[in-house]
Amino acid sequence: MMEFDIKGLFDNIDHGLLMKAVKKHTDCAWIILYIKRWLRAPFQMKNGDIVERTSGTPQGRVISPVLANLFMHYTFDKWMGIEHPNNPWARYADDAVIHCRTKEEAERLLEQLKGRFTFEAGRGH
Repeated sequence: MMEFDIKGLFDNIDHGLLMKAVKKHTDCAWIILYIKRWLRAPFQMKNGDIVERTSGTPQGRVISPVLANLFMHYTFDKWMGIEHPNNPWARYADDAVIHCRTKEEAERLLEQLKGRFTFEAGRGH
């Protein structure tokens, strides 16, 4: 069994890929508009500086786990079903458990996941 937590998922979700996933599930202009606004809304640092948001979804907000799960559905869930259909897994947002038969299989899968998430996170940069 392999357990992992994707560090920085909420801060690095690619907005373009996320909106592509949102549009697969709704064509409602209002929903799309509000999600875009939510993602792009700048945030204020403790020192008062305003920071523009170009990627990620704010942690601790109601919609962020929903958006993270939607993003991960296409980035991880679908990929696992195609590439590793014999490895049962469970995931919520950025945490997951994958069942492997051997330590070597777990190590190979971990390397593939690192490449997958580096690729996905790097697409928008």
